[in-house]
Amino acid sequence: MTVKQSDLKEHVLNYKTIHYTNQHKIDPRHLGIHILTKPIPAMDVNGDMAFAWLWARNDLGVYNQAEYDGETKMYRTTHKMKKDNGDTEWFYEFKNRDGKKRKATITTEIWYKPGEDHRTSPVATLLGQFMGAGLHIAKVRFEDAE
Repeated sequence: MTVKQSDLKEHVLNYKTIHYTNQHKIDPRHLGIHILTKPIPAMDVNGDMAFAWLWARNDLGVYNQAEYDGETKMYRTTHKMKKDNGDTEWFYEFKNRDGKKRKATITTEIWYKPGEDHRTSPVATLLGQFMGAGLHIAKVRFEDAE
């Protein structure tokens, strides 16, 4: 599978689709602006490496490496889930609070049980992975942009 690169900020600012569920009207563009301005810069400072939609809280959650490893191990071993990787590598350049230019590179994973029905998270919808039903995790790698 070929992985394409896409500018997350440009994608978010031009996003037009509204996502409806039985319980909530979720605007992925609003979620995207939140991801760009709050979690991603905070993850860089705090050493976190992934974020995902938390269905029980209807909110975004972040993971450090140990939390991610524990969560995905549970998916694999306890729940016997499979993983597919997303087809797009997203990037986002931003200035941290010290004014240093940073780059976040984002890849995605979709964890699911074959043959079972899963919901599609608002993050998957935002990233154009409408068929990415399952537990959708966005992994983020940070580096200096200059």
